[in-house]
Amino acid sequence: MFKWNHKWVIGVVCLALLFGCQSDNSDDSTMQRQSVSDELEPLYDEVMTIHDEVMPEMKTLTQLQEQMSVKLDTLRQQTPIDHDALQQANRVLGNLNRAEDAMWSWMHDFSKLDSVPETDHERFLLMEKSSALSMKELMLSSIASAKTYLNENPISGE
Repeated sequence: MFKWNHKWVIGVVCLALLFGCQSDNSDDSTMQRQSVSDELEPLYDEVMTIHDEVMPEMKTLTQLQEQMSVKLDTLRQQTPIDHDALQQANRVLGNLNRAEDAMWSWMHDFSKLDSVPETDHERFLLMEKSSALSMKELMLSSIASAKTYLNENPISGE
């Protein structure tokens, strides 16, 4: 039951963020732009572009987490247990989980922009850009690693 609720919440949040982060000319996007000065808009846009590039990958990441969980269950049921294979699969799933946590953490931190004094906006955005680039790298590398692992170690029955 917990996994279903967890996935349901993630799905709802992802949908809300996807719709909320789309670039358009509506009042909502204009309101977001008002939180930074005109001179910082290009930097703000750079940060948001990094996020927007990787946010759609959350769906892929979630699917890979599910596949890796199935793979781990399969490995745990084998007799004798291959501890090296189990450790490797745990490492791949752990990287996916860290990437997911990095995305949620980054979004939470970035949402604090409006509470940062305007004089610190540039410093904040530069730090968030660096953080977003790290989060993007972690997301993409963990997804690539999981895909490679699952291609080389298919789940039984596939």
